[in-house]
Amino acid sequence: RTFEMRKINYAPLFRLLKKRKIKQKDFFFLSKISGSTRQKLRTNKCITTNTLVRICNVLGCELSDIVELRK
Repeated sequence: RTFEMRKINYAPLFRLLKKRKIKQKDFFFLSKISGSTRQKLRTNKCITTNTLVRICNVLGCELSDIVELRK
């Protein structure tokens, strides 16, 4: 059985910030996200589950609101 590899995509996070009129700079400061993690988010690299939960807590949203899996 072969598995199709899907990749993580954080476009929903950036769409949500735009929809709520939250500046990325302000959001990253409020959520205490480091520069390296910001870069990972912008380039769709893996980040820790703790960071994902923190983002959801700051925005009051669900994981599915900020992350999607793409083929």
